[in-house]
Amino acid sequence: MALLEQKIRRKSFGQVIEQLLFPLFPGTNFSDPTWVSPPRRKMRKLAIQVRNSGQARLTLKNHREVRCQIERTQPFTPHELKIMDCFLDHIERVLKDWRKPFAKDTAQSFMSEVVSKSINPSNPQLVLKIISTLSEWSQQTYEGDRIVFSLGISGSRKGGSLHFEDLEDHDFFKVMSNGHDTALIFDDEGLLVSHKIFDDDYDVSELYSPIRFSKLAAWTKDTENIIISLNRGGEILIFKDGNLCFAKRRGYWRYFAHESVIKRLTNKAMGRKSSETLRKEIYLTALDVSFAKTGGCIGVLNARSKPTAISKGLINDKDLLEKQTTSKSKALNYLIKNTKFQNLDRLLRLELVSIDGATVLDHEGNFLATGAILSVEGGSSSGGRQAATVAVAKYGLGIKISNDGYIKAINRDKEEIVRLS
Repeated sequence: MALLEQKIRRKSFGQVIEQLLFPLFPGTNFSDPTWVSPPRRKMRKLAIQVRNSGQARLTLKNHREVRCQIERTQPFTPHELKIMDCFLDHIERVLKDWRKPFAKDTAQSFMSEVVSKSINPSNPQLVLKIISTLSEWSQQTYEGDRIVFSLGISGSRKGGSLHFEDLEDHDFFKVMSNGHDTALIFDDEGLLVSHKIFDDDYDVSELYSPIRFSKLAAWTKDTENIIISLNRGGEILIFKDGNLCFAKRRGYWRYFAHESVIKRLTNKAMGRKSSETLRKEIYLTALDVSFAKTGGCIGVLNARSKPTAISKGLINDKDLLEKQTTSKSKALNYLIKNTKFQNLDRLLRLELVSIDGATVLDHEGNFLATGAILSVEGGSSSGGRQAATVAVAKYGLGIKISNDGYIKAINRDKEEIVRLS
């Protein structure tokens, strides 16, 4: 292969990984693709070689000469590695068109195929068709309102004679679900089964899902069921096994490895004295705020740093709940009733964190302040929420949730340990 062609291929491979694969796994970095000699004899080599829990080496399956290493702070899960493998299985089609004018359209279609095959390998074409339809609807309105819709695929029930493709182009179909409490259910072949009204008979603590979509997630737990949902913000969410698995946000697909993210919150941040339950509930509230698009800031002071943070005036006295010097602090203290963060209802937590300012906890989950204006270093060029996140992170953990849904966690060494978008 000519030297120039090799250089172009390496560059294209790197761009495809960076622009298409990385948005699925925020916080990932990689080395420039390298060109290595092909093996002298035929041998079966995996496209992905795991170097350690947070590193993987990717190699083009049909062109073993191109290779790059990717890494991030939180470990890659087995499902994530499976997604990468599926990505590499079909990357040739994207590389072939990468330098052509229609490359962006090819890339979007390609990523939806990767998601479809990883979420429902038995019938990916059905999932792909549903995603395509909901993507079109995300740009439309019905009677002046944005379309919201949820659709379920049941792995156990059988439908009648009406197929999804028979219904998708009819206007009435777009209002047959409110997106949160109801959905139309189809079988594995795409045949209409029923209209489903979801109930509240589930334990929200067993679900990794934004609270406003927990009824949908609950229907998929301990079953082969899948939910695909279009929300009012034009985002497409996919639920399986009781979890939010994928979301298409701002035009890109994201994958959610919930448990590995929660583990990262101990990295020079919350510390071992914090309970696993507290870390989980903090993460879930960050997820709730992200999809509610309200924005917020959560800080956790570790046991050793809490006295220093208080004495240095990180939190203004008027915002400290225990002092109750203002109507705001009195009201919030009364509503919380000395309940720890992890034991408080998630909807109330969502609303507390959405108050302008920071919610600050200690390592046991006790509320120190909510809606607080924190003392930040002068000369900061970043926004107020970012400055507050960095300020509280010096004493443990700071989490910033942007109004557009980005979640960023910073530890006491000012390291970004989690990024979700």
